[in-house]
Amino acid sequence: TGIFDFTRRGAAAIVLPMVIVCAGVAAMATRGLALGVDFSGGTLVVAKFAQPGATENAVRRAVAALPGDEVVQRYGAAGERQFLIRVPIVEGTEGSAALDVGVQQVTQALDASAMPLFEIVERELVSAAIGGDLQWRGIYATVASVGAIATYIGIRFRFAFAMGAIAATVHDVLVTVACLALAGYDLSLNV
Repeated sequence: TGIFDFTRRGAAAIVLPMVIVCAGVAAMATRGLALGVDFSGGTLVVAKFAQPGATENAVRRAVAALPGDEVVQRYGAAGERQFLIRVPIVEGTEGSAALDVGVQQVTQALDASAMPLFEIVERELVSAAIGGDLQWRGIYATVASVGAIATYIGIRFRFAFAMGAIAATVHDVLVTVACLALAGYDLSLNV
């Protein structure tokens, strides 16, 4: 008759998100949650390769010798051959000098690995202090928004409805963060 019986699928609706969240927690425990440059600080470089043949794994191997933890991700569509490379800030450098050193490190590592010709199409620097401040502001904003939602729904309707809305919001956030961890995406301000 065109009516879907949602209550009959209740067990799957409970089990599936729990499996996703548990898998995401396991991924975060083993690999950690990749924080974007916005939160962790560092030099971000986008390299565009002129010819096919550059893969995410090849770029990752090329920059693996650099100090610190490097993050390499495909940037844009596969046909664009662009890769986002994030490296930590070199100790003892600040400002534009830190950006120049980071870009130079990435460029030299890619040149030394016999990768196809490339150009740096984007570069960005975020200091660790700003990243730490943004982390705390993000946490405060999340807690404040959940509190505001609970207060509004509690006053406008009933407190029991507010708890249901908060549970749904927390559920959505947990599933989203778990999916980000499983997919290996950076948690950035945009995300």
